[in-house]
Amino acid sequence: MELVSGKTLDCVIGPEGLPTEKLLEIAVPLAEALSAAHAVGVVHRDLKPSNVIVTHNGRPKILDFGLAKQMAPAGTAGAIPYMSPEQMVGGPVDARSDIFSFGAMLFEMATGQKTRGATATPN
Repeated sequence: MELVSGKTLDCVIGPEGLPTEKLLEIAVPLAEALSAAHAVGVVHRDLKPSNVIVTHNGRPKILDFGLAKQMAPAGTAGAIPYMSPEQMVGGPVDARSDIFSFGAMLFEMATGQKTRGATATPN
C-alpha cells in the first residue's frame, strides 16, 4: 500500500471554493484516475472529498477503494451528499454513479458548498 501524505480535498476546499486554475489542476487528474478505474471495470462507490488526498506537490490521489466493486453490483453504500440516485435506492451501479459523485465534488470545489445529494424515489 502506498503511503500518501498531503491534505484531504475537503480540507483544501475553502468556503468560497477553489480558484478555477486550482480546481482544474485537481479535477483533470481525478477524472483521468476515474477513467482508468472504470476502464478495468472498477466502480469506487464512495467518491467524496475526504477520499481524495492532494499531495504536497498538488497531485490528487483517490483513496479508500474499500467499497469499490466490479461493475453492476446492487447495494447501498457511500456518502449521501455524493451518492447517485440509483445507488441511493440500492440499484445496480456502474461508472455513471462515480461520475455523478464527481459532479457533486466539482460543484463543491467550485462553490465551497456541499450539494444536498440526489433525490431518488424507487419505481
